Amino acid sequence: MIAAGRFIAIIDKDRGVRTAIIRLLRAHGFRAQGFASAEAFLWRGRTDEPACLVMDIELDRMSGIELLHRLKMDGSPIPVVVMTAAEDEKTRRSVLAAGCVAYLQKPSSAELLLAAIGKARGQSSGDNLADRPRDDGGMSV
Repeated sequence: MIAAGRFIAIIDKDRGVRTAIIRLLRAHGFRAQGFASAEAFLWRGRTDEPACLVMDIELDRMSGIELLHRLKMDGSPIPVVVMTAAEDEKTRRSVLAAGCVAYLQKPSSAELLLAAIGKARGQSSGDNLADRPRDDGGMSV
């Protein structure tokens, strides 16, 4: 799955959501680590860069959109999947323009999240997951 030393970072202020996503990813063979804020992610150190970042845009202090812009400004190659309860077309367009690979609505099915992570890691067919209808079937995260 993921090369040794690589992991998927999850940033969500909701501990329950972080835990659910981490459990899902680990059940599918991924290494995953959760962060409660954008700042906690940035302060983690740079010894182990994530293979992918899954995050909410509604975070305390620094927002997910601000983090996206910061990563882009820093030249970070980390692909980002946004998963949020915000249903705002302007926000969606802004996040995609900032370089987000996929934009998913919460709750999202495990299948869509795993497909978005695959796309972020360069393993999918290239579907634009931001344009797919919300799928609430199966396990939701």
